[in-house]
Amino acid sequence: MYTAELIITNDWGNGFTANLVLTNLSDKPMTWSQLEFDAPFSITNLWNAEISSEDDGSYVIESANWNDTIAPGGTVTVGFNGLKNNGSAIELANVMLDGVQESTDSSPVQPDPDPDPNPNPTPTPLPGDPIRIEAEDYADFSDKTRGNTGKAYRNDGVDIQSTSDAGGGYNVGWIERGESLTYNV
Repeated sequence: MYTAELIITNDWGNGFTANLVLTNLSDKPMTWSQLEFDAPFSITNLWNAEISSEDDGSYVIESANWNDTIAPGGTVTVGFNGLKNNGSAIELANVMLDGVQESTDSSPVQPDPDPDPNPNPTPTPLPGDPIRIEAEDYADFSDKTRGNTGKAYRNDGVDIQSTSDAGGGYNVGWIERGESLTYNV
């Protein structure tokens, strides 16, 4: 869950400066690579991201490699200068972050005030018992490349592909020096 808030910092008639603030409303880090939106204005200069494409006011913006993860409750700001088209309003429509529509509820996720103390008990393995860990079911990651090269299972930056193993499933297909996966056991 996220919100995208457009804040006009300067308006001089036919031109303006604005900040587009992306806020992570979830309780987990959020990785993003692509922001899409429709705008009745033209972007003339952009910082903290790159314009991947523009077609008749429909923009695709790519994250910078240093701001593609938003901490829980955190923000990333993309700034730009723009020109208004025929006095049109400065607003965005059809905002999508990595294919997910903007949240209409801007309230951060709140913990359950009365959680069940043991909703799904999981047996604790004893020392020496074998444990099966599915590589694609990591809890956290550090990935240097943008996007999921294998385009399967998850869309958070780790390169996962479908497997040809008996029974199907997925596997981490590519990993580079310095990248890592963390698991909860």
